[in-house]
Amino acid sequence: MDDNSRNRFRYTIYVLAGLYLLHTAYGLFKGLPNGVGNEKIIIIISMIVFVAAAVIMIVVGVKKGFLEGRQEKEDEDLDEKDGEF
Repeated sequence: MDDNSRNRFRYTIYVLAGLYLLHTAYGLFKGLPNGVGNEKIIIIISMIVFVAAAVIMIVVGVKKGFLEGRQEKEDEDLDEKDGEF
């Protein structure tokens, strides 16, 4: 597996992990009405941390994935142009 494929796979895992954290935060949100006293505060803090981490992971994964894809396409275009001369 070359470096480009490995990096794209890594960014895909970032996005999937971020989606999982969003799913976990949603599960906590659904259980919020059942919480009692200090438990609600802990659930709310956990939800905020999970959502923040998820958004960061998704944005970084998508952004770097697109940049990696764009760079790979530019490298292929340069290789094709070099072959013409």
